Amino acid sequence: MMETVRSKAYEATLEKLLKSDRFFSQLSEKIVQELVARAQFVVYPPGEIIIRAGDKADAFYIVLEGDARVFEQPETKTPERLNHLRPGDLMGELGLQYDRPRSASIHALGQTTVARFDRGTWEWLIASVPHLSQELEQRFQGYTQYIQTLKLNRRHARMNYLTARKTVQRRRMLTKHSAG
Repeated sequence: MMETVRSKAYEATLEKLLKSDRFFSQLSEKIVQELVARAQFVVYPPGEIIIRAGDKADAFYIVLEGDARVFEQPETKTPERLNHLRPGDLMGELGLQYDRPRSASIHALGQTTVARFDRGTWEWLIASVPHLSQELEQRFQGYTQYIQTLKLNRRHARMNYLTARKTVQRRRMLTKHSAG
């Protein structure tokens, strides 16, 4: 079960990550301090879902410690891994920016600590730093291209696997018939 905590160590980690991240590094000290003050620090145990596909987007997160996996779960397939998140990675921002339900699920791989920010903080941040919307749009386009490429590569790999499997089966049948 997730646990909400407040600690100076998490605050310091968040501040450091904000100042070193390409997306947040140009924020003023005042805005960085306000983000740290607004953060809710949440610790997730291994395997716990942080974001569930289809849910309403109500927050964005920054990974502070641990790792998380982004995955898509089509209704008829097993979960498809889309990304691996590490400390400093942002998650959940696209759903807030575009006011859409969550497009993928994210779960903690090991114990994972995140800084959680509610929708009001997102709206304040975008209003305070308008260029973030443009950067987010670029990030979204890059992410969309990445997902399309990943799915295409997986589709090709699956087709190659099935073709190779059929070839092996045909050879076995030919070998069996020629031996018999």
